[in-house]
Amino acid sequence: MEGKDQSVIWAIYISIILVFFFGLFRWIYQRQNKDKKSMIMIGIIVIIMVHMIGTLSLYPIDIGIVWLKEKNIEKDYLKKIVFLERKRFKLCYYIFYGLHIIELFIILPFVYYFYEEWNEESTIKTRIFGALRRSLFFLLLFIALFFSGTFMSITEKKNSKLYLKHFQQTFKPEYIKMSTFFIVDVVLLFGIILFCIYTAFGFSLFPLQIIKTNSINVPASVTDIKHALILNREKQRAIEVRYTGFYTQMNLKDRRALESLQREERTLVRCIRLAEEGKRKWEQPISTILHLLQLLLGFFFLVISIGITLLMSMTIISKLENTYFKILYNYISKKWPFYCMSTLSQYLFKTFPINLIMITLFILYFYVTTIVAIFNTKMTKKFTFFKYNIHKKIKNNTLHHDFLISLAILMLMVFSFNYTLSEIIIPKYYTHQNNQSHYNYAIFNSQKIYNYRNLLKSIFLSFKAQDHPSDRLYTLTVLNTIINDITSNYEFFKTWYSYSYLLFLAVFLLSFIILSFCSRTENIQNNTEIEPEREVFFLSI
Repeated sequence: MEGKDQSVIWAIYISIILVFFFGLFRWIYQRQNKDKKSMIMIGIIVIIMVHMIGTLSLYPIDIGIVWLKEKNIEKDYLKKIVFLERKRFKLCYYIFYGLHIIELFIILPFVYYFYEEWNEESTIKTRIFGALRRSLFFLLLFIALFFSGTFMSITEKKNSKLYLKHFQQTFKPEYIKMSTFFIVDVVLLFGIILFCIYTAFGFSLFPLQIIKTNSINVPASVTDIKHALILNREKQRAIEVRYTGFYTQMNLKDRRALESLQREERTLVRCIRLAEEGKRKWEQPISTILHLLQLLLGFFFLVISIGITLLMSMTIISKLENTYFKILYNYISKKWPFYCMSTLSQYLFKTFPINLIMITLFILYFYVTTIVAIFNTKMTKKFTFFKYNIHKKIKNNTLHHDFLISLAILMLMVFSFNYTLSEIIIPKYYTHQNNQSHYNYAIFNSQKIYNYRNLLKSIFLSFKAQDHPSDRLYTLTVLNTIINDITSNYEFFKTWYSYSYLLFLAVFLLSFIILSFCSRTENIQNNTEIEPEREVFFLSI
């Protein structure tokens, strides 16, 4: 039975990777220019994005392994197998995180500058050397962060003799590991800030976009579409008349405006045709039902967004105010919000494979809302990087540079996704096994404040699983142990991690209020320019 459960866990993981691989390959292939498609670029982008999905999908498998461990806790012959499995899984986490650091500091800058270096006189050799020269800055930044983490970890020691032995101890395995953790801490800090901006904005934008979007089968705006089509053709005729009878060539600005109006005309004609076809009597009830389902789906996603935001805010506020050791330790308070969370998690995460499915859906929702926010934010499209506008198009460019920047943003946020899921949304993974005695750090006498760094054996308090929900055992997943190792060396980062989630709450509230009272941004009459890549993407759906 245990082998069957383990095979189910890995089957879910492989299926998630395959689905995202084929979906991302099709999406990226269609977003490229029709005439100039670079399979090398497609391969690099798809592999990096699948790598990100694979890293995120490790957490449900991690929970599945914890579930198997607690299920077979009384079987001695399985303890060694589970221990080895967790050890391999921890190594897998380290490899995936290390590859993310390499991609972020080396591969993505090189690919970005490789396509930035193109001109009519350039060759592959000159482009490679130019990209290596300009991406050297990120390699130097990586080295600077590495040695900064090493010296910070060494200077924390109170041994004065270490001052003359800095360079000797730099390459010891202990300090190499701590320096790598310092780099991950810095990346995680920026990732959490981006998470609090983009994902919070996506939490409000994604459901409201579904609610406010008119169904294409509802012919309620046929008159407005026809009026917009008339105005569009008048604008085209005005541009064409301007150059009628003259042998002058149309300038670049007017040619782009005319091409944009022609694309908009094709879109309007399709909308009119769909609206007129929707006038059939047998289609009207179906269209109404579909529109109602669309509204219900939008409100359902809105409830999920609000619920996750409240869950995160309760966790942060309780850790900042109601716990004895504030944000430095993962002590969970017995206040009523966590009582509700305990009861909810008892029903959602105690059954296999419902626990894996729920966590996978959480990850998918985070990922989708973040992508929606990134590709609908003007700040991303107008972002300038070392005085190069990433929104401009180069003749030999196969992808917009903003796509590579968006990929870097997503890569930074992969670290914050894992941290948020394991430390904020689900502070520790619950196990609900009956008739088992465990050990807990719970403090029953609030007058005594213990130092967890030098915890004595007498402080460990034994209890039964049917006690207060906050006293239940929080079994650490592999991801929890890794995050504790990464953040335990530098308490400064852990402090800012907790406080930065207040920014998430502020961004979500502001964006929700603004988007709720503003009109639809994709109005046909105000849409003066439609990008051909977006048109191809929506037609493919």
